Amino acid sequence: MVNGKSEGDQERLHHNILVNALEALLSAAEAVRRDEGPRSIKEAVLHLANGLELIIKARLALEHWALLFANVDQATFSKLTEADFTSVDFGRAVDRLQQIVGVSIERSVKSHIDDLRKLRNRLTHLTASLDAAQTKSLIAKSMTFCVTFCEDQGMLTPETEELLSDTHLNLTELKEFVDDRMQSVLEGWKDALIWECPECWQEALVIDGGIADCKFCRRTTDPQDLASRHAESPIEDCPECDTEGSFAFVLY
Repeated sequence: MVNGKSEGDQERLHHNILVNALEALLSAAEAVRRDEGPRSIKEAVLHLANGLELIIKARLALEHWALLFANVDQATFSKLTEADFTSVDFGRAVDRLQQIVGVSIERSVKSHIDDLRKLRNRLTHLTASLDAAQTKSLIAKSMTFCVTFCEDQGMLTPETEELLSDTHLNLTELKEFVDDRMQSVLEGWKDALIWECPECWQEALVIDGGIADCKFCRRTTDPQDLASRHAESPIEDCPECDTEGSFAFVLY
């Protein structure tokens, strides 16, 4: 039990917040992909800033639901479920993340996040001219943080994995994000056998222990389908596992 509430209640709360966060990221990615000029870039910034804040709050909710309240002393679960409370602001949420949860954000990353939020505020309350290249770079760095944070904190479930994969697929043409993402996810796979992913077309499909897993878009590929796609010779049964779906190739 967590202060009278079951762990299941807390997990559902975290899940709901995370789904809302990832749906906002997906909306941002879809806006970037449309690339309809300043309007779509503005839409991406607004959605991404919202999603980023929700991701931080989802991690706080995973620790304890009361951390979502601006004033923890006034926290009750009924107020939370009825949305009858003032939520913690972003700055204090980041402080709680570090001081209570024990998760810190690198200073350089925090600087990018601050820039994104300031731009969101200007777009919301004032007028702001957008430099497309600069803003896309900021979107890419902020999106990379969101994705990596969710992975590193073990926050993902099958449903939220799917949302994150859809987000990746919508960002394949955003070079800045692709470069950042590829650099981070392939760091530990330098000596692995890597193929082009049939889903996102990035050279990030790692074959390891009979599993074909894309480190960019997080989609898995059926090894038999992969064999059929790449084989220049007939597909045969694997001599180790007797499964049809093997072929021979030569590494130079």
